[in-house]
Order: sequence, then C-alpha cells, then structure tokens
Amino acid sequence: MTFAFRTDLGDLGKALTDEFGLDTAFVRIGVDYGITNNLMVSFGRSKLDKEFDLSGVFKVLQQSSGSCNMPIIMSVYGGVMCTPAKYPDMNIDFGDRLSTMVQVRIARNFMERLTLQIAPIWVYNGMTNHPDDSHHIFSVGLGGHLKITKKSA
Repeated sequence: MTFAFRTDLGDLGKALTDEFGLDTAFVRIGVDYGITNNLMVSFGRSKLDKEFDLSGVFKVLQQSSGSCNMPIIMSVYGGVMCTPAKYPDMNIDFGDRLSTMVQVRIARNFMERLTLQIAPIWVYNGMTNHPDDSHHIFSVGLGGHLKITKKSA
C-alpha cells in the first residue's frame, strides 16, 4: 500500500504574486493498494473542483522467454472521476459529473537497456467547457526508457 501526496505547482514565473506557485497548485491525496501481483487499485481526492477518483491497473501479459515465450508486457488501466462541486447556475445531472478513461499499455524490453511503450487511451468527459466540445477523446502515447548505466537512465 502506498499513500501518495502529489502536487503540480502553478506558474513559477509569478513567484512573488502567488507564493511560488502554491496558490494555483494542483493537489491530490490518494492511496494505491496492490491486491495481487497483477492488480492494483487507487482512490484519491483532488483540490481542483473537489474531485474524487477511483482507478485500477490489471497486468494482462508479462514479457518472458523460454518455454512460454511472451514478447510484450500488456496492462489495462481504467478509472472514473466524480466532480461533486455544485454549479447553481447550471442544471447538471450526476452522470454529467462523471469522467471515465481506459488505457491499454503495451511495452517491450529490448536487451537489458531499452524499453519502448505505446499506450492508446480513450477518455469520456461528462462536462465540457463548451457545448461544441466532444465528450470523447482518443489519443496514443509513445514512450521509451534507455538505461545509460546501472544506476541511471
């Protein structure tokens, strides 16, 4: 189990006017719990709009060689977020306060030094900033990790 406090400071360029980014910081407090070696769940609360989130990761495949050769690592990550804040000037149903996401992470280790990953993600936003904005967002993330020495990457 991990207790996590995460923060993303605001614009540090305005250090004197907003306390070095603390006045506009994004803050999340959460708990991550590994139920099994392949399943992890997380619950948290964010300062922005007082949002609650629940998510989980399930490892579907593990890269291995030998008699059971599996060339990739694959995990599925999903989550839901609820915005309980009330907007008196808007008529918002509970379903509109929910946002969900599903991501499939596929990675492969090459030798002992290089790992590459592709991660398509679908997000549904219950509330949008503008009526013409789409509630559905799809994107693909790419990443890599190159090990330079045994202790650095």
